[in-house]
This record gives sequence, C-alpha cells and structure tokens, in this order.
Amino acid sequence: MTVTQKYGLVFDPLKCTGCKECEKACVDAHPDDIVKEPRIRIRAGNAGSFKATYCVQCNECAPSTVCPSDLITFNKEKLTWLLEEERCIACNACIPKCPFNAIFLDPTMGVETAYKCDMCIGVQGGPRCVAACPTSAIAIGIAPVEKVREGAVT
Repeated sequence: MTVTQKYGLVFDPLKCTGCKECEKACVDAHPDDIVKEPRIRIRAGNAGSFKATYCVQCNECAPSTVCPSDLITFNKEKLTWLLEEERCIACNACIPKCPFNAIFLDPTMGVETAYKCDMCIGVQGGPRCVAACPTSAIAIGIAPVEKVREGAVT
C-alpha cells in the first residue's frame, strides 16, 4: 500500500501569544503515560514572537532509520509517525537525527524514554493542543507524502 498523505500540526507564530495552553493540554491528554512532559514546546523567539518545537511528521523520518529497536514507524491508518515509548531503550540515537529537535528524552521518576508528538492518537477529539490554543495558532493539517522510506511504513 502506498502512503500518499500524512497527518500533522501546522503552527502560525504570528498568532501565538506564548500562553503555553497547548503544552498543558498535551500533558493532560496523556495521563497514563510514563512521560509527564509536553510533546510540543513553546519558546520565545525574536522580537516578541514565539517558536514551537514539535514533530512535523516528515515524509521520511530520519530518527526511524537509526532506532536499533525499530520503535519509530509510520502508521498508515493514522497517517502519523509513532514512537513506542514503553519499549524505548533510551539509546539516544534518534534524538540527534531529528532535524527539528522534536524527539525528547524524559528521565521522569527514574525511567528514561524517548518521546515525541503522537498527534494524540487514541485521545478522543484528536490533538488537544489544537483545541486548547485560544488564538488558533496551532491547526491540524493533512499533507501529501512524497516518499516514505521502504520498510518503515507499517
């Protein structure tokens, strides 16, 4: 089956006020996860603007090519790159491969695991950061996939 679309977030820095409601909503959307940190991060940019760090759902996910446990795969049904956090061995190989710095390592409560945006797969209502943003600076987008690495698509 050929993948022709991917699901992702779209961020408009001109609309962002830096309130971080998206970060709070992200953590709240994953109450049972071992990771207790947001998968989207808002930081101050230049001249009062803000930047968002999150998984942009690349056409080809470079971190998936170095994970020794093959835990980063493309889910055709959800149109999203997913990382199996509960099986992560914390080797850190994926972190420097992400050109967007969107994979984080969380040492919460003595457990180290890599994690990234999962588009709130399994959370009713979809990505909570989108619903929580009071200025609509974050939106859901469906984009065409030009090419997905052979074997990475599941």
